[in-house]
Amino acid sequence: IVKTRRLTKMLLIFIFVSIIFLVSSAINNGYNSIYMSTWILFVSRLLPSYYVGRYTDNWDDVSKFVSKLSWFALLYAVIAIATPYDGTSNAYATIATNLAFVSFITLRYSIINRNYLKLGISLICMSVVLFLGTRAVFVGTILSIIFTVSLYINSKSKVKKTILWTVVTACIILIILSFSTILEELIKIFPNSRTLIMLSKGDIMDDSNRSDSFYAVLIDSLETNPFKMHGFLGDRIFLAGYGASNESILSHFSHNVILEICMNFGLVFGLIISIYFICILLKAVIVCKNNDYTIRYVFFSFLGITLVNMMVSSSYLGSYYIWVLYGFAFRFVNKKVSL
Repeated sequence: IVKTRRLTKMLLIFIFVSIIFLVSSAINNGYNSIYMSTWILFVSRLLPSYYVGRYTDNWDDVSKFVSKLSWFALLYAVIAIATPYDGTSNAYATIATNLAFVSFITLRYSIINRNYLKLGISLICMSVVLFLGTRAVFVGTILSIIFTVSLYINSKSKVKKTILWTVVTACIILIILSFSTILEELIKIFPNSRTLIMLSKGDIMDDSNRSDSFYAVLIDSLETNPFKMHGFLGDRIFLAGYGASNESILSHFSHNVILEICMNFGLVFGLIISIYFICILLKAVIVCKNNDYTIRYVFFSFLGITLVNMMVSSSYLGSYYIWVLYGFAFRFVNKKVSL
């Protein structure tokens, strides 16, 4: 940061967010330890993630570096496959996101450089992402695959584009026609996959009681007190109940970033903030075509997974990939936005 002369901008973000942490801690007095641990997470993980997305220029070198480290991802994936798996364990929600972006970046590197060993590693890791992670990551990964495949095909000549879209369409039709058989075989390989089991039962869209345990409670609170600001982590303290343990508070996040922001800053300001960030993301999607292909590929890899997780699973105070994504977004719209 110092070397690239971006210290002032990063310090301003650091100070601004730190002030909100201090005010939030004062609003929710008695939770200093959880505020301190979340602030440390912001300093050590979230802010650096924003910097990576915002200011990293040479993603080809980054891809090469990630590819070299993909052996660690492979080891992690093999252990995840070989170890008796419990879909309700604490590791359940993190398995896929720990591997998702490594898988996407390594996949591109292996295709560009025709490295079939790395291709195999990326596909093994991707299988864990799809079948041993949450349904949100499963759907988000499919969305990211659609984005990146479309980006790749549309970068080709008209003839190649037509051929590739024909092949992709044929593959999709074959998958649809053979879906039951494919699903049965996948369940044999991943017998404890909660996502595959719910797919086989037709329960993939079940919200796991979010509507009653999270959404309804938060919406009712916002309707009753639309101007009340609970501050950072205020939604979690509200859901867990005042006096709850730190572990309980951390597990009671909103499961929807817009609801989280509205609880943190009040309904009116929360909606204004949410609309602002939605507009930034939409504009970034539109203008990113003027950037390097590799940067666009990484951006769209993050986009699908992050979009779905933001709506049903993630917290912007805990998920690094949201900060990477918005680092990219502000990068693409930096002509008019200076953050």
